[in-house]
Amino acid sequence: MRNPSYKKEIYGPSQVALFDTKSFNSAYSVVTSLPDYAETPLIQFPRLAAILGISSLHCKYEGERFGGSSFKALGLSSAVIVAVARILNKRLGVPVEVRDLVAGKFKDKTSSITFSAASSGNHGYALAWISKQLGANCKIYLPKDVSNNRKLRIQSLGAEVISVEGKFDFAVELCTQQSQVHGDVVISNLVQDGFEDIPKLIMNGYGIIAKEISDQLTGINPTHIFVGGGGGRFAASIAAFYSIETRFGSPKIVVVEPEESDGIFQSVKNGSLSVSSSDGGSIMTGLVVKKPSPIAWEILKHNAFASITISDAMALEVLKAVCGGSYGDPPIAIGETGIAAIAGLVSVARSTLMRNELEINEDSNIVVVACEGVIDQDLLDALLTEPRNPSDL
Repeated sequence: MRNPSYKKEIYGPSQVALFDTKSFNSAYSVVTSLPDYAETPLIQFPRLAAILGISSLHCKYEGERFGGSSFKALGLSSAVIVAVARILNKRLGVPVEVRDLVAGKFKDKTSSITFSAASSGNHGYALAWISKQLGANCKIYLPKDVSNNRKLRIQSLGAEVISVEGKFDFAVELCTQQSQVHGDVVISNLVQDGFEDIPKLIMNGYGIIAKEISDQLTGINPTHIFVGGGGGRFAASIAAFYSIETRFGSPKIVVVEPEESDGIFQSVKNGSLSVSSSDGGSIMTGLVVKKPSPIAWEILKHNAFASITISDAMALEVLKAVCGGSYGDPPIAIGETGIAAIAGLVSVARSTLMRNELEINEDSNIVVVACEGVIDQDLLDALLTEPRNPSDL
């Protein structure tokens, strides 16, 4: 669905308060100070571009981010490092430098800090990872449908995992309640006294991906960027970066969600923050969220060009093709959530009506963001060995 409110208002004060050049540059400085920071690759898909009838197709591949196979570490690092510095500054009464935190200078002090979050896997792993880097404790609340391998990955970093009988939203509620009881700092959408900017810090960290894309594209102006939905902060960070970045102008941001978790689609349709039309699940587990982030919607409501939903069958078909190199480009290892953006583009490209609606043609230069690599190899193997319907491509 094309967003009827797209660009009806300029990137104004309410958006600038969430993501502007100064706040982004601060997040960029914090995250790039980590010793393992490196740009993730932007992979060209010339054969698939030809099949889809577009000028060029690039895939921003997050499977190599900080060794955790997901973009999440960017936002979580931005938020946690600032939170730790703030806590220690209050306790010690002296400024705490990021480089000293990263170097482990304050690990004897950070060991008394506990961070928590609800997660479907990647957010929890990223929080556990940065908590371990800084010597802090971590609690992750996981819905019961999260795979055991994702749970074990988080536990391998020393985090405490609390399994929740219910879906993601129940995990959020329990995390909120328990963190208030124990004094844990929640790294999510929850607004806590003294940490009201945590959601903003996370979103600004995610924006680093947009900067990397901008830096890596040489001589090509992207016309569209397809990105997975979920809570929406990641998509909002891409939209926000390009709304304030002038070198390329603003490519059209297309948000892709599972059919059974369409909170952003419903919000675009209704013109206001809305919940998903379904309580169902999806193989794209990282995108299953009942309601988008309010701060993400504040940006997406005028800066997302369109929102689309795809079926699990579509995601699975494209997952098999990309992992197997069936389109003619070299295969890449993408997970069942990370495939959403590419699957969304393939779905759109098959429909003349949707191509026209989203202004996609032979001159389009499109970027798709694969937000994760392979997180759970056993689950991916099981999906890839399911019988496959013949592709229309």
